[in-house]
Amino acid sequence: HDYNSSIEGKQVLELGTGWHPVVPIGFFLAGVETITTIDIATLMTKKQILETINCYLEYILNKNLPIEKYLKQDRVNELKEIARENLAFEELLERLHIVYRNQDATKTFLKEDSIDFIVSNNVFEHVHSSILTQILYQFQLALRPSGMMSHFIDMTDHFAHFDQSITVYNFLKFNDRQWGRIDNSIQPQNRLRINNFMDFYNELGISIKTIIKWESYPEQLKTIELAAPFNSYNPEDVACCHAYILS
Repeated sequence: HDYNSSIEGKQVLELGTGWHPVVPIGFFLAGVETITTIDIATLMTKKQILETINCYLEYILNKNLPIEKYLKQDRVNELKEIARENLAFEELLERLHIVYRNQDATKTFLKEDSIDFIVSNNVFEHVHSSILTQILYQFQLALRPSGMMSHFIDMTDHFAHFDQSITVYNFLKFNDRQWGRIDNSIQPQNRLRINNFMDFYNELGISIKTIIKWESYPEQLKTIELAAPFNSYNPEDVACCHAYILS
């Protein structure tokens, strides 16, 4: 919001739809013209769309939505109407201004200079580095000169989310060969650090406006014997757990 005064009437692209369309419905409520959301796996269903709608309406009713001041009242009213109707999956998408694509994001499918805002949430950490650079290249072509990208990245060891015996840096103690045996296709983790992501942007000539970093645990990091190449990085870069990259 700091870089775009209004998202109303804009074209938005989301990478990584997932199961629940939280981001697309949020943008619908903010007044976008269309949000195209892409995922290499088809996960979203009618049931999950309705669950997301009901969650939004509950938050709006209880005045607990942090972005409430950005919502358009006509879209809120329309969401209430959609919730009352028995719509099919495709009808729900149309009413919500959502274009849902089961799509390899490295393949060209968007016109150049056609998108105003590109967003992802907890996606970049799961994409192999060579693929990620291809995706960023496609995004760079699709984004209008006045457009913006916002990508939230969780650089923690996701196994630590449910295993309290390990730290969020645990996966950095394995070399590439060892990690290749541990990593899996269900929840792949590329282990990239914030400096790696910055390098990708610089190599592609994408201008970074702001990097918002938070949650670093340098004392925990000291308990890990880092494998290459992490042991040669700036410890501050390695320790960074979460970041928004705005460009």
